[in-house]
Amino acid sequence: MNWIPLVGGGLLTFGLFIFLAGRFLPRHRTSTRTIWIRQPPDAVFSLLVDVSRFPQWTSQVLKVELLGPLEGREVSRQSFKGGGVATITTTESVRPSRLVRVMSDPGSPFSRSWSYAFTAVNGGCTVVLTERVEYANPIFFVIARLCGINRPVAPHLEEIATQFGDIADIR
Repeated sequence: MNWIPLVGGGLLTFGLFIFLAGRFLPRHRTSTRTIWIRQPPDAVFSLLVDVSRFPQWTSQVLKVELLGPLEGREVSRQSFKGGGVATITTTESVRPSRLVRVMSDPGSPFSRSWSYAFTAVNGGCTVVLTERVEYANPIFFVIARLCGINRPVAPHLEEIATQFGDIADIR
């Protein structure tokens, strides 16, 4: 029974560490990566704008349910590997140069957005993907960092390149 105060004290110390770390770490994270693909911008844009096909080519999305437009914007509910489910809204779609999607479920401990910019270059196109994440709860932010939830956007760009038979050279 001498171990109970020791374990309790350890858990309390760990909880205090997470709380304090969350209070001093930034609540925003932005990650930007660029890839060149041997396809015109419209081809890459077409792949990304077809949300219903995501489960066929991206490893993280298991299921997509189209919810219908909301104020003229495409809205879908996506189920992810690991059990997460999120409502994602296309907030900007300018063929073939720009696509922006936002995940922001009420009550969620974080919101996330993805901005894609497509530019024709050297017989193909560059795709610049910027992911922005904002955490509402500092404790969740620390847990997300410890568990590796803050993955860079590179794996998603690699999957896009693979759809066109390209080898990803991500910068």
